Amino acid sequence: MANLSIQTAVTESINNYLKLLDGEAEPTDIYRLIVGEVETVLVDYALSLHNGNQSKAAKWLGITRNTLRKKMQESSLNVQSRTS
Repeated sequence: MANLSIQTAVTESINNYLKLLDGEAEPTDIYRLIVGEVETVLVDYALSLHNGNQSKAAKWLGITRNTLRKKMQESSLNVQSRTS
């Protein structure tokens, strides 16, 4: 698994998710669903990795701190509980 690419991991996750639906109602906006979920996990991971420091997390992600805060608000991550 050491050579597992992000693309492979995402592909496997999508396949597993669709298998779990087992023919039930398939999502109609899968792109928004997946991008939103991945973005939320990535932002939360970056904040955890940098002990809530938004400036360091934003730099690590390659985005501005304002963009990070916007992403936090969009994904309902608590902006106030994180240090700046």
